Amino acid sequence: MQPHAPQPLPPTCADVARAITSSALMHSGQICMSTERVIVSRKVAPALTKALTVLRISN
Repeated sequence: MQPHAPQPLPPTCADVARAITSSALMHSGQICMSTERVIVSRKVAPALTKALTVLRISN
């Protein structure tokens, strides 16, 4: 029997907020892609909104 590999932790709202902002700003309009909307479940929307706001204020 093989031992189970450790499972990675799910991303936090702060991790997701950083990924959203970095992907939105990464190429500065030089590719045919832009982040205009982020679709998220209502359950996590308040926490993600707060994480994005904190990220914006801290930078």
